[in-house]
Amino acid sequence: GRFAEARALSARIVERATSFNERDHVRLSLACSFCGDYRGARTTLVRALAQWRRSQSSLPTGHPLIIAAMPKSASTSLAHALGHALGWPVGDLLCHSGPHLFNHTVLIGRNLAQLKGVGYIGHTHMLPRRANLRVLASHPDARLVVHFRDPREALVSALDMFHRMRAGQFLLREPKLADWPLERQVDWMLEHYLPLQIGWMKGWKRVLDERNPQIVAATSFSRLARDGQDTLAREICRLLRRPIVNRTPSEPRRYGTRQLGSWREIFTPAQKRRAERMLTPQLLSLLE
Repeated sequence: GRFAEARALSARIVERATSFNERDHVRLSLACSFCGDYRGARTTLVRALAQWRRSQSSLPTGHPLIIAAMPKSASTSLAHALGHALGWPVGDLLCHSGPHLFNHTVLIGRNLAQLKGVGYIGHTHMLPRRANLRVLASHPDARLVVHFRDPREALVSALDMFHRMRAGQFLLREPKLADWPLERQVDWMLEHYLPLQIGWMKGWKRVLDERNPQIVAATSFSRLARDGQDTLAREICRLLRRPIVNRTPSEPRRYGTRQLGSWREIFTPAQKRRAERMLTPQLLSLLE
């Protein structure tokens, strides 16, 4: 039913593409997020969005910009700060992914092609799989920002989210996680979730070491919290060589409740040693 609603809404947007607005974008994006196979609906929306922005001569032009971020790294706040600064819409229409964290996220090449010459920021948790990198390379106007966070902090923040949403089964395939004692929860996350975070970081570290010219910046939650989203957004705009059309809000859209170093209050000494063994100096250097 939700997929049918998404397709019907996208068809209506195409019919009146000259009056496309952000409300329609948000409604369809949310509808798509709950569909099993939603690539078609997303591609239809991207086409409508591109048609509408090209018809508006007063809107800033640009190119697709992908933010590949570790989950629970305040990347949503950074993406919207960038979108506000550049005057570009922000959404999740460039990738197809399932509900589970660190899943097989697929970069949709035809959506990148539709947005050529159109400013758009795609917020993703994309893995650096070879297929995704090939799609990215086939669209040389697209750019990428990789956003990191200390995986120990992100782990605790994710655990908070699973408690709020009661989403252990949905996102981690562990339905009883929230009912366990905290120490057992952290042990389970260290065994099953931290390796996924480390793998994500190692993959992007390899890509960064290859000096991919489409990657314009590697940022981190530490810098976002220390310098503020406005400073970081201005720096990325400078690296993109794009003018800032709006003053970026200094206050974050949302950061969550966990701050720098919060994992130290949660982990036991044994858990701290276990996590530290998995984090190499090379990976820690990405967090500065």
